[in-house]
Amino acid sequence: SFWQLSDRQKAILGLLDRPEARLTNKLGQRRFRVAQSTASRDLARLTVLGLVYPRGKGRSVSYTRI
Repeated sequence: SFWQLSDRQKAILGLLDRPEARLTNKLGQRRFRVAQSTASRDLARLTVLGLVYPRGKGRSVSYTRI
């Protein structure tokens, strides 16, 4: 599944390599200069594949590496 990821999704995983690293949708939008829907789609795909774990609810969701 790793090879089917986009370069941006691979970069997201790279940002989350450190155990204390967290990424929110908003930070993803700013970092990669993408729309909210694109950031949501990337994070949702990584979550479905079991590569990141969402913590929190609603607007306060942050993602960490599993």
